[in-house]
Amino acid sequence: QRWEASRQKESHATNCIIIPDAEPQQPAIPQFDMKHHRTRVQILRSVSSWSFSFTQTEQSMYTAQLEAIRNSKHFIYIGNQFFTSTSNPKQANPRNMIVRELVDRVVHAHQNNEDFRLILLHPQQTSSTLEDWTGVPLKLVYWQYAGVLRAPWGLWETLKQRIGEENTSKYLTIHSLR
Repeated sequence: QRWEASRQKESHATNCIIIPDAEPQQPAIPQFDMKHHRTRVQILRSVSSWSFSFTQTEQSMYTAQLEAIRNSKHFIYIGNQFFTSTSNPKQANPRNMIVRELVDRVVHAHQNNEDFRLILLHPQQTSSTLEDWTGVPLKLVYWQYAGVLRAPWGLWETLKQRIGEENTSKYLTIHSLR
């Protein structure tokens, strides 16, 4: 949606919605001869002033993420190039409490000896071009690094404080894409 928001600014269009073709030329997912299993999936999408001219903060995606973390059974997989969060409600930025919920879920798994994993997938840099590395993307990388690894209120450090470093490594794996 970022490219669409940029296009709107250039053409001065308003409330432009991307509508997919009614009849795709080929299946979106390749068809394989394999067993199928029923799975419950929830797909989330955020909307905001930059993507759909909303004036107030819409939090259904955030609420759904918190609920999904609380109700997870065996693992949580997060692949998000904009993942920033905190475990400390007094922390000014970032303001969301995703890390706090993740920590609580892993601590619960540890206390109940559950077979549970938290898997984070981070790109080494955002999708912004190198020319954009003067402000926002650089700050984003800082907050990602702090929120996942380095800050005392970050995911790794908070888990380490609550369940120890060896147990943190047992439940949490962090992967990076180039």
